Amino acid sequence: MKNFLTAIFIVACVIFSGCVANNNVSQTENVPDEIELVFDYTERGIFCKSKENYDEAIEWFTKALEIDPNHNNAYKLRGQCYSKLKNYELALQDFDKAIETSPFIELGEMYVERGICYAEQEKFDLAIQDYDKAIEIYSSDFVAYYQRGLCYEKLGDNEKALQDFNKAIELEPLFRRAYEARGLLYEKLGDNEKAQADLKKAKDEFNDADTYMARGASCDVEGNYEQAIEWFTKAIEFDPSAFSYRMRGKCHGDLGKFDLALQDYNKAIEVSTDNDSAYDSYIDRGICYKDQGKFDLAIQDFTKALEFKPDDGFTYRCRGECYESFGDTAKAQADFAKAKELGYNG
Repeated sequence: MKNFLTAIFIVACVIFSGCVANNNVSQTENVPDEIELVFDYTERGIFCKSKENYDEAIEWFTKALEIDPNHNNAYKLRGQCYSKLKNYELALQDFDKAIETSPFIELGEMYVERGICYAEQEKFDLAIQDYDKAIEIYSSDFVAYYQRGLCYEKLGDNEKALQDFNKAIELEPLFRRAYEARGLLYEKLGDNEKAQADLKKAKDEFNDADTYMARGASCDVEGNYEQAIEWFTKAIEFDPSAFSYRMRGKCHGDLGKFDLALQDYNKAIEVSTDNDSAYDSYIDRGICYKDQGKFDLAIQDFTKALEFKPDDGFTYRCRGECYESFGDTAKAQADFAKAKELGYNG
């Protein structure tokens, strides 16, 4: 389960960091007001998008981008809206910009988003190239494996499709859509026993908490964060684990509700029962602080996470980006060098 949240954060969508962490808004006396406006416009866009009011959502994301033309998440979200409206040319332009303006820790997610856009146009070879890049950036990206498997199946390469569905399930055993896709592929291949087993598992074989977590995860992957929060809340009622709180916190963050996200991350830290869950909880809260431009608090959390995993290159990379945003080049370069030494070449 640990890989799930890490993949989601690295591959699935970190909200708002482009507008603060990269210091891309105009350097004027009104910078705080401009940052607040970017957050406000983006949150309004997310709300409209959640209600499937894509035209109005596009207007809000465009307003955010007029203030901060390097706000990678606004490009991603606006691109998703254009895709829903089947305006793929504009969608691809936005995903290209999202890739161009993203920091490394969010880059894999942007390649997945562009890959999905290509796949919707049946440009499966181009989609596979983007999923390959996402997996190269983060080898535990189960969503990229799943999406790539769908493309291989469309191209008739059932062997590679099966390998990718297997890998997605190995990385995230609660990913219901991968079981469903693999079950349907087994059915196509005439292996009815395996097909029925996978389709049954996708439908009803998880225990209560895991069922709600799996449903929440599917909604999260689709960007339906409000529904995901409802499922994660039900999961918490059965099993108030650090993982459940972190997943719900992640969705609150994706909706721009940082106060609620922080409440969940605080609770995750409180109920963590081992070093791995404590590490993940501090990392997630640190990313939440980073997304709000609270780099000092983010650095504290990344430093705390290193107490649990002192040889984790990803954490050094995250902390280095915060030091860089502070203008502390020496500490930033030291952390980047340490991350590279540990094999994290972001």
